[in-house]
Amino acid sequence: MIRPTTKHPADVCREALMSRSGSSRLWSSHLLGLVMAVALCFTLSTSVLRAQDPCVFADVNGDGIVDDADLLRVLFCFGTETEQTIPQLNRMVASRLPSAFPRSFPAAPGVNFDPENAAFARTRITRTPDSFFDVFVAWDTRADFEQFSPPRIAEGLIVGATYLPRGESPTGQPIPEGWYLVQMQGTPDLETWRINLLDARTGAPVAVGISASANLTPPFVAPRAWNDIEIRIVRLTNGAFCVQIYLTYMCPNGVILDRTLVWQRCFP
Repeated sequence: MIRPTTKHPADVCREALMSRSGSSRLWSSHLLGLVMAVALCFTLSTSVLRAQDPCVFADVNGDGIVDDADLLRVLFCFGTETEQTIPQLNRMVASRLPSAFPRSFPAAPGVNFDPENAAFARTRITRTPDSFFDVFVAWDTRADFEQFSPPRIAEGLIVGATYLPRGESPTGQPIPEGWYLVQMQGTPDLETWRINLLDARTGAPVAVGISASANLTPPFVAPRAWNDIEIRIVRLTNGAFCVQIYLTYMCPNGVILDRTLVWQRCFP
């Protein structure tokens, strides 16, 4: 007959302590192994990603370097809701919804817009029976545009903002799909005008030196500026064609932008 062994409280506590210590050492060993495995995977993955183009999207602040500043920006914004995605914006622009047009942009927080005054346009280019290309465009001038004289605009002024599809400028500079601030510059004699497209998030130049067809008129009285978009299809030889976007505005301040080509995309 085996009698049960009675353990004193001190012995029980000592065994429990040894059991916890052994379990703790085992857990620490597993945790250390897991951390080393994750670190190894991260090192391998980042070494591969450095050679891939998608890494440019990690450059959050647009300074050309993926560094601590980008990480801090992500941590600061973690959990917040972002603006609409490009497909959502395309649907909103296609429906001519004023809510698609922001009232301001990060690169120019002091420049306000009135979405009710924005112009919208869209078209679908059918290349083959099973292939098509959609063009969505939005365009508006700043809400306080009438306060700026032609000489002030010529110095370099953000006059408006536009939403453009992926393509290129008339000078061949690539334009990714998204929002752009439209900056106008003119010569001192107000005879020659240029347009620069700036990234609406960072203010970085994307397409510069675009020739602008601008005319001077006597200032007039009007409740707001008038904005317009024109989409043209230019047929080339051998069945090729180009899609072009022209922007126009008429403002009471005396400067008129008359059908200026800012974007194009050609198809063979």
